[in-house]
Amino acid sequence: RSAGYGNSIAKYEWDLNDDGTFDQTGETINFSWSSPGPKPVTLRVQTTAGKTTTYSENLIIGDITPPKAEIRANQTVIATGDTVSFDASASRDSRGINNYSWYVDNEQFQTVTPQKSYTFNEPGQYNVSVNVSDTSGNTRMAWVLVSVVSSFNRNITATHNIKERPQ
Repeated sequence: RSAGYGNSIAKYEWDLNDDGTFDQTGETINFSWSSPGPKPVTLRVQTTAGKTTTYSENLIIGDITPPKAEIRANQTVIATGDTVSFDASASRDSRGINNYSWYVDNEQFQTVTPQKSYTFNEPGQYNVSVNVSDTSGNTRMAWVLVSVVSSFNRNITATHNIKERPQ
C-alpha cells in the first residue's frame, strides 16, 4: 500500500481495548469482543521511511445472540371452558428480555410480562407459543401443545386386580 511520496506502509498495529498497547499487527486482523456496545479501536501505521500516523474510531458491536425461550403450562389436557396459565419467566438473555408475544394458534397477544392465561372454549389441539425479544431485537420462540376435549370426568379412578400365580 502506498503512503504517498514514494513511501509504502511497512507496519499496521491495532489497539483493540483502548489501553495504549497495540494488541495485533497486520493489514487485516480478526478479533471478537465478548459483549456488545461501543469499542474503541486505534490503528497505527508506519511507513517504510519510519513515519507513523494513528487513527481512532469507536466501533459499535451489535448483539446477535438470540435469547433462550422457555414456556411452561400448568396443564396441557383440559376440558372446554378451562383456563390454562402459561409462564415464560424461565426465558433468558444476556442483555435482558423486553417483550413477550404470545400466540394461540394464529391469534397474537402482545405483552411485556412473561405470564399469560387463556380460556379454551372449543375442543381441539392448540399450539401455544411465545416469541421472546431481547433489547437488541433478537428473538426466539418456544411452544407447547394444548389438547382440549369436550368434557371428561375429573375424578377418574382406576383399579386393577392382581392375582397371584400358583407355583
